[in-house]
Amino acid sequence: MGLRKGYNSVTNSVHVEAGNKYTLDFQLAPMAWGTLKGRVMGIVSKSPTTLSISLSSSSVQIGTAVTISGTLNPARTGTVSIYTSFGGSAFTKLVEVDLSNGQYSYSLTPDKIGTYVIKADWPGDNDYAAVTSSQTTLSVTKITPTIALSLSSTSASVGDSITVSGTISPFSGTTDVDLAITGSSGTNQASVTSTDGTFSYTFTGDSEGTYTVQASIPASSNYNTAQSSQVTVTVQKKCVIATATYGSELSPEVSFLRSFRNDFILKTYSGSKFYIAFDAFYYSWSTPVAVFISQHAIIKMVMKFVLYPLIGALELTANLILPWSNTAPEIAAVTAGFIASCLIGLIYFFPLALVIRYVLTKFRNIRPVPKRFLIYNALFVLLMLPAMAIGIMTNISMLTTISTSLYVLAVVALAGSTGLYAMERKLLFK
Repeated sequence: MGLRKGYNSVTNSVHVEAGNKYTLDFQLAPMAWGTLKGRVMGIVSKSPTTLSISLSSSSVQIGTAVTISGTLNPARTGTVSIYTSFGGSAFTKLVEVDLSNGQYSYSLTPDKIGTYVIKADWPGDNDYAAVTSSQTTLSVTKITPTIALSLSSTSASVGDSITVSGTISPFSGTTDVDLAITGSSGTNQASVTSTDGTFSYTFTGDSEGTYTVQASIPASSNYNTAQSSQVTVTVQKKCVIATATYGSELSPEVSFLRSFRNDFILKTYSGSKFYIAFDAFYYSWSTPVAVFISQHAIIKMVMKFVLYPLIGALELTANLILPWSNTAPEIAAVTAGFIASCLIGLIYFFPLALVIRYVLTKFRNIRPVPKRFLIYNALFVLLMLPAMAIGIMTNISMLTTISTSLYVLAVVALAGSTGLYAMERKLLFK
């Protein structure tokens, strides 16, 4: 742009009177002139953006993941930095995450109890200005876990080892687990440490009865107090004669007898009450007999032949009853008692009675089994049925124990005497 030569203008003022002469002097300064070169610069500002932030939950238990997410609008590429402040401390960068279609997401698993303040930042680009999100708050609390317990077996023999196992969910760091094991002799306390959310403990059922096990977690920096439900195991005396006969509790024969007792009969009310009387009778003499059997190989062989029919009878009973035992367990147990008692009467007591009857006839005349004996025996069996029903429905332990015991004995006697009655009429013993 060119400038022309000239002078700057000046203005002055004077007061005059008529008839007088005045002289005014003006000094004019020359104007700057020449050539001015350059260019005009303008200021251009970047477009604004918004950045949101949200949490999948504003309050979680420690160790539980929470999702941090948000949206950059308008959608741009690049990364978003996520910052956290814990307990009022200065913000520190947690992580940088990539934007995808203007959105970002990150899963945070907090490891401290307290309050987190979280914000996000986008640094901007050539067209859009940097932006920081609002702040959001996350509250992290202690865990109140669920403890699940299980037992290696729900039934065992005296002296057997029983393992209780458990899981802690959710799990957040090492914790002590207290166990209360209650049996007939009282409650024993035990403690184990869980480092991975699981634990186990093995104890011995040292006496007959029902054991209950319960686990609890004490309060700590990460955990509130928690307690499991109870699990139970029934500990019975060993099948000592069968064990002595077959040489091991792990033999298939002993395992079957124990399973038939523990997993079927003892799981019913009537069966468990019957075994009160049976155990009192059986264990009053079985231990010395088992010791004698274990010391004599020939007796062992004889006892195997004696016990095989019993095992066969119980297997037949199980095959007939077990398919519907879950539908009506008490009826199934009473029916199983009838079938097994009939078979035992026919297998063991009928041959014995037959031999005794035959020997006695060599010395004197013996009258055949009268028909009325069978009728009275059958009526007695029928009489025990309502007695058992009353005992089961009213939970009267003594009545159930007595009626089931008499029922089994009466059925055994009825089966044995019926067989003898039929043989006498056919062979005509004199």
